[in-house]
Amino acid sequence: NDLANLPLSNDFMDDMKPLLLTIIAGFQDYCGNTDIASKYHSMFFSIKETKKAIDIEWQCVIEDNFKLIPLRVHKCNNRLSQLNTFLTTLNCNEILENAWLQWATLIEHNFNQSSIKDINIALSAIKCYIIASTFTTNIKCNIIIARILWLLTYDDNKYTLLRAFENCNFIFSDIWLPQMLNIFVEKNIKAIVKIISKIGQWYPQQMYLILNRMYLTEKMNKTMETMPPANTLSYDVRKKTYQMLKIDKIKQMMTLLQKYNLGITQLDYFVDQITSLGESWDEELRRKLYECLYLSYDFAFENKNLNVRVPREISNFIKTIIISFVAEDVNTIQLQMKKTFLVPDYLSVCYPFFKQKFSLDFSFASVPTIKLMINQLRKWIKYIENKSNYPSRFVHHFRCPTIHQFDWSVIRIPSDHYIDDFSEAVRIHNFSGHVHLIDKNGTVVKQLSIRGTDGHIYTYNVSKGQGIESEDRIFQLFRVANSYLLDFNS
Repeated sequence: NDLANLPLSNDFMDDMKPLLLTIIAGFQDYCGNTDIASKYHSMFFSIKETKKAIDIEWQCVIEDNFKLIPLRVHKCNNRLSQLNTFLTTLNCNEILENAWLQWATLIEHNFNQSSIKDINIALSAIKCYIIASTFTTNIKCNIIIARILWLLTYDDNKYTLLRAFENCNFIFSDIWLPQMLNIFVEKNIKAIVKIISKIGQWYPQQMYLILNRMYLTEKMNKTMETMPPANTLSYDVRKKTYQMLKIDKIKQMMTLLQKYNLGITQLDYFVDQITSLGESWDEELRRKLYECLYLSYDFAFENKNLNVRVPREISNFIKTIIISFVAEDVNTIQLQMKKTFLVPDYLSVCYPFFKQKFSLDFSFASVPTIKLMINQLRKWIKYIENKSNYPSRFVHHFRCPTIHQFDWSVIRIPSDHYIDDFSEAVRIHNFSGHVHLIDKNGTVVKQLSIRGTDGHIYTYNVSKGQGIESEDRIFQLFRVANSYLLDFNS
């Protein structure tokens, strides 16, 4: 209380006023006086001098500072000439960064505690986080973007929160790029074009590869959908319409990146080379059977009983496999051309018999028990594995004849989720001569070895399995965690 009652007159040292205001605001917030703490924070960031600084509207202060963001250069270079409206004692990045983060945390805390979620309060918190991102380092920027992503989940139908990014040059963290792009795809406003253009200038390759994966995933989901019961037909029509709009939106984003970045042409060729290493029909069938088997194991474990009936989720999964496998009409020569390695193909010879037998084995007159389903799945997996002859590696040139005839030096190493910041400029020098095959939970993963321009060897996995997506998220978390361990020796 004695500290809070100190006079803030002109006689008080000017270089100590900002620090004193920050301390007082922290004490007031700790004591539960959030309104008074907000006013002291507004005094700290006040641009115009006033005799009654305690009456400053804190939202107006945020707006005044937020409008200055387009004037700042990326990473706040030459700050002394562009931020002269701030107090001279606040020219230290660390003070500004911590102060804006503290204020944003305070506003977000008030937003969380209120029973009625005021969108304007969340908008103020996001603007404080955006302002803080212009002063902070890449490490703390990860925290800022994480908080912003969480606040964006409370956005309204008018996209009030998302529009805050339209006219500001904030420092974006590439770690959260997949999550941010998922949010952008869900929205349908013109501001998205500006935001995508800005972020695309910093991370064009990562954005394009993520969008390409999203596009292929949505196309696959659309193709693999089964017909629902008649009572859910109207819902299915709405779902398909939404899915088509989502696919079109992803395609528009990819076209937008191609328009502003010439390096995307080389990325297209890189994606084509990766696509040529896709799954053959037996690899795809084996992977889906394993996924269905794991679902059956989980269901049996949860119910502690093998005699329970198969749930609708697993039944629909099996129907999807039957439709995609049995409905495909491909001759033996085309099947062998899909093979990514040159080995004796005993499975493709039995392909017509496989289609007929598979449909009979999984066409049940009534809903089967989970035990019967598990036995059928294990029988088919064992049969495919006994007939297949997968090598441990194959020659890359066999499947991609032009892989060694192209200049890859314009493309960054795609597996940069686990590369340190100092090697961000590492690009592809060449590919190794062999592709290694790794079995991960029933999925045949093609592992490429890429030599970077720094001389090191990097690996890149090509797969359609769900486990690969999980690995990407794990690497994402590792990268966030590593940013906190840079100051430690072990």
